[in-house]
Amino acid sequence: MNMMLPPRIQCIKTFVLDLLFPLSCIFCGREGSAWCAACMAAMQCIPPSCFRCGLLRPPVRSIPAGRTCRACRRRTAVDLFFSPLSYAEPRVRTMLHALKYQRFTALADPMARFFYVYLKDHGTLLPPDAVLTPIPIHPERERTRGFNQSDLIARRLAGIIGAHYHSSLLARVLRTAPQAGLGGDARRANVRAAFALRDRDAAVGRTIILFDDIRTTGATLEEAALLLKNSGARRVWAMTMAH
Repeated sequence: MNMMLPPRIQCIKTFVLDLLFPLSCIFCGREGSAWCAACMAAMQCIPPSCFRCGLLRPPVRSIPAGRTCRACRRRTAVDLFFSPLSYAEPRVRTMLHALKYQRFTALADPMARFFYVYLKDHGTLLPPDAVLTPIPIHPERERTRGFNQSDLIARRLAGIIGAHYHSSLLARVLRTAPQAGLGGDARRANVRAAFALRDRDAAVGRTIILFDDIRTTGATLEEAALLLKNSGARRVWAMTMAH
């Protein structure tokens, strides 16, 4: 059984491993980082778009980048959406799979830095009341994997941007089947009632920013956002590394 180490012990373990086995870029092999600055710069980003229809939404006057377009606002609980990378890009899939399935957790730090630069480049300012939280995975799956990949990235991103972080705002109460391989309707049915709100006081009247590693149909994010809105959240943003 995999056991999650206390943060201090995990830091010591990471430090020792870095000394014995220096990090090298997943793409070019250059030592020093799991994803080097040169390979980051070469990665093509997608401008912020509407969560529902995909229409590109650059900032216009008082309308922020990523804002759900007027025609879609009644069809989704997500108010803004940010996702810099295309999952169709082989390098993006390689990186995300390495983190999620091959336990290359050192990627979480450069991923968070990459996301921060993306938000900064698009003039995105987080509301003072914003709470950043990861999409949870079921406890059994987290014990098996040893971590929640979305939590690893989101926790670091919150530290960089100075946002309030709540790792357990939501709980996964149903052990759903993996979303991979399911169609749109099946994905929506698969995550229906999958989440519970664990800290209502932290959500009421605030902007909640959901973070997940990948967005496919958006069913998981939509289900979580709807729960938050119905529980009193003022606004819900969604962020993913890729879509």
